[in-house]
Amino acid sequence: MGDATISPAPEDHQPMLYTAYRAAVEIQYTPENALKEGVSMVDTIKNSLKTLKLGSKLRQDVWSREIERRAFFVTYPDGIK
Repeated sequence: MGDATISPAPEDHQPMLYTAYRAAVEIQYTPENALKEGVSMVDTIKNSLKTLKLGSKLRQDVWSREIERRAFFVTYPDGIK
């Protein structure tokens, strides 16, 4: 689509907020850890998108809503009861 561009990299590069594993044996397979890592990944994506120029305000709003929607379902996979 060619209309999104990346802003110049800031001097204070933000680190990933989630754990990047080198091997599957390093992963702790617990529901709590999976949810924590998933939310951290969404936060990292949100921070990264702040450096992108996505074009119009409408397109930025669409991306933001989609991220919030996905973050909700990662946090509450069965919805709120």
